[in-house]
Amino acid sequence: VHAIGDAAIEQCIRVWERVLAGKPSLSGARHFIEHFEMASAEHVDAAVRMQLHLSMQPQFDATWGGDVGMYDDRLGTARMHAMNALARIVRSGGILCGGSDSPVCALDPLAGMQACLDHHETSHRLSMSEALAAYTVNAARLGYVEAETGALAVGQRADLVLLDRDPFETGEFQSCRVLETWRSG
Repeated sequence: VHAIGDAAIEQCIRVWERVLAGKPSLSGARHFIEHFEMASAEHVDAAVRMQLHLSMQPQFDATWGGDVGMYDDRLGTARMHAMNALARIVRSGGILCGGSDSPVCALDPLAGMQACLDHHETSHRLSMSEALAAYTVNAARLGYVEAETGALAVGQRADLVLLDRDPFETGEFQSCRVLETWRSG
């Protein structure tokens, strides 16, 4: 379900609470909310409790967040500070998946991971490992392919990119350049 605003997210959460009795899907279905930008703490807690996957676009914050961005201008400062609460989701045990919503933002996972690190609200920032997981293992899980891809592990396809430097040494993703892309090893 696509739900950006608080009213749409509220409606989604309440419907899933009725359908799922407030618990994870018994059938193993991976229900998800695309965007989930204006979620309250209660929405996050409910999504975590029901194991909803949250497919978000961190580049939205990089593009529109901050004191002079579109969020502040159109929604006001208080709501702007609450937008895209990435760290709250992850630290609550939520399943955060990163994306770009291309062509709204560039189809650039490195820019998306960098946006996770640079969130305009410091309390919403992710660590390097958390940002990487959102774009790899969690995204694979959302697509039901975590047994095939998403991590470098025995028995998996070895889908990977070779970068010109180690982002964990530099502390940033954005300055990295992709040298090669490997699919299935």
